[in-house]
Amino acid sequence: MFYLSEPFAMPTVVVCFSPALYPYLDKGDDLITVVIDVLRATTSFCTAFDYGVREIIPVNSLETAMVHKENGHLVAAERDGVKPAFADYSNSAFDFMNNAIVGKSIYYTTTNGTRAIELATAAGKVAIASFLNIPAITRWLIAQNSNVILLCAGWKNNFCIEDTLCAGAIAKSLIQDNRFELADDSALTSVTLWNTCNEHLETMIRRSSHFNRLKKLGYDDVLSYSLQIGKSNAVPVMQGNSIVNLSNAKNNKTV
Repeated sequence: MFYLSEPFAMPTVVVCFSPALYPYLDKGDDLITVVIDVLRATTSFCTAFDYGVREIIPVNSLETAMVHKENGHLVAAERDGVKPAFADYSNSAFDFMNNAIVGKSIYYTTTNGTRAIELATAAGKVAIASFLNIPAITRWLIAQNSNVILLCAGWKNNFCIEDTLCAGAIAKSLIQDNRFELADDSALTSVTLWNTCNEHLETMIRRSSHFNRLKKLGYDDVLSYSLQIGKSNAVPVMQGNSIVNLSNAKNNKTV
């Protein structure tokens, strides 16, 4: 059983269900925002780092991404689930399972994930999470000993259940052994939802609006992969204008 209490004696965990709510949250100096976009940006980030990408540089528009492409850079892009013709890669994790990305920089723009990252960066430290790297990102957050906001990217500022379930799983991991405290009802709700749904996670997410949006586009192949907790050792963190992998246990693959 979990209870909320104030004042807080330990670092706190807040879950933000939508980027639209993020500006209204209390933010102190000691804060890390963890952006979650399970379908599919943050899952793809973790995969790209596992396969050896050097850095991912989020950009906020297709126009900016196209300029980087014209300047000879690798670009991953998506709008409304669809890869634009100029991009090298889509938003699918499967696109990054190749040796061509090893040691490379990739400019990346998506409908929801990179916009959430841009929003969070203005408030302080930013990390990236998906189901794939829950153990790795949890260990890193515990070591930082800072307050945490788990920011669900959602879909165009709307609630998405897959991001909230992932946030609930991370929040539960953080509060184990009395290292963190749940700070609000959104965190409590997320953990409760995770406890209710974790044994039939894929069945639940297959019913979600965002998964079915992708399925109609023919992009439903990556779901089972995306829900494999602990598959990735990546700890993606914003440094300057790029996301780098701070993991000391990189799990680089070859194909």
